This record gives sequence, C-alpha cells and structure tokens, in this order.
Amino acid sequence: MMRRLFFSVISLVFAAPAPAQDLYDLQHSLDFTDYLIKTRQYVFAVQELERVHYLDPGNDSISFRLMEAYRKSGKQQQGITRAEELYPALNFPPPVAMEYAKQLIESRQFDKAGHFLSGKTSLTDHDSYLLKLNCELLNNRWKEAAALFVSGDTAAFPLSKEYLPVIQQGMHLRYKSPGIALALSTLLPGAGKFYTKDWQDGLISMVTILAAAWQAKTGFSKKGIQSTYGWIYSCMGVGFYSGNLYGSYKAAKKYNRRLDEKLHKQVEDIWHHNF
Repeated sequence: MMRRLFFSVISLVFAAPAPAQDLYDLQHSLDFTDYLIKTRQYVFAVQELERVHYLDPGNDSISFRLMEAYRKSGKQQQGITRAEELYPALNFPPPVAMEYAKQLIESRQFDKAGHFLSGKTSLTDHDSYLLKLNCELLNNRWKEAAALFVSGDTAAFPLSKEYLPVIQQGMHLRYKSPGIALALSTLLPGAGKFYTKDWQDGLISMVTILAAAWQAKTGFSKKGIQSTYGWIYSCMGVGFYSGNLYGSYKAAKKYNRRLDEKLHKQVEDIWHHNF
C-alpha cells in the first residue's frame, strides 16, 4: 500500500507541467520583431518595437531597430520625429544616426539632411561622404555632387565610383526653359511643345487653334461683328490659345522632371543596393 502511494506521488511530480515560458519577455519580443522585419511586416514591427522600447528605453540597439522599421514601413517622417524625441540633442549612436540621415534623404528633406551631415555626427567618414553624395544627387545639385566626388578619396570610398556615370550625365543635362516654351507658343501656337519634343500635343494645339481662328474669321467675314458663329469660335480659340500657353509652360517643367527622374532612378538603385 505504501509502495503504491509512493509511486503515485512520484508520478504526479514528474507529470506536473513545466513552468510556462514568458513569451512577452524582452528576448522573445526581440526575436518576434526580427521575424516581423524579415517577413517585411514593418507596420507590425513598429508597433511591437514601440512596446519593446518601453521595456528597455535605454537600449540603442532597440532604438535602431525601431528607426529601421519606421523607414521600411514608409513612415519616414514619423521615424524622424521619433528619433528626435529619443535623442533631443541629436547625439545619435552610429546605427541610429545612419537611419536618421536615410529617412531625411528618403523624405526629400535635403536641406535638413545637409545641415545634419555637415555637423558633428557619430557616422564614419565613409558613410557621411556617401550620404552627402546621395543628398546632392537627389537634390539635382550636379555641380556640388561633382565637387564632392572630386574631393573624396575614391580609393577609400570605392562605392562612390558607381555614382560617377550619374554625375557625368547630370552635368550634361540640357533642361528646357519654361519661359522660352511660353514665348514660342505665344508667337506660334504649339511651338512651345515642339521645343519640349512633345510633337503630338504641339501639332494638335497648332491645328486646333488655327482651325478655330479660321472659323472665327469666316464667320466675321460673312456677318461682321454681329456673327454669333464668329464669336463662338473666337471664344473657343482664345480658350485653346490660353490652354496652349499654360500647357507649353508645363510641358517644359515635365520634360525637365523626366530628365531628373531618370537619373534619380539610377541613384536610388545604387542606394537601395548598397544601403
């Protein structure tokens, strides 16, 4: 009887469940955020990292992961604001400084990025140089980018060589002047769009305006100033002419933007491949 009782007690002891693991402790939470980032669930990663940061607010590694998640989730401005809250004096540790500069550049805050990178930071010379170069290129400051490239040591910064073709193309861009496009279309409808190589729209504008002018002239020739037909086509012609002027101005802007975007795409490809 006693032997049976003894074995029953032993069985209960060894059959008892082990203490449950705390799945919400710091290490498990960090492992979970790593999984979220690896699977590109960046919005959820931000939420989880904010909770983890609350558990260990002085951990720079967690701050870095949080900034990275903000950037990769496309919420760069929120990441910038959060970084400035965590480090009011902007004395970031190196990984956080890198993420902060990246978010400024990706959100097109080039002046602020330039000011930050020109000051004293914890970034290495290599990272600071490349970030400045990206900032100048994405801001269409081709001459400044070329000067920065020349001043750098390409042996020490071999990645910068990848930017050389982009810099050379940027230095030789031939932008179209919106003012010239406007003046040309003032003199000859559609000419401003021909200037910006928008041949189809230019031809349509020219034919439409000249046709309206011809119809208006025909109407006034038959019935004089009392011609309703003439006035209708006159108003249409004026409307088309005004639209042509505005369109020519915008066409020059669009032409220049396409040139910039083509080079921006090359810069961003290098950026995302290496950063």
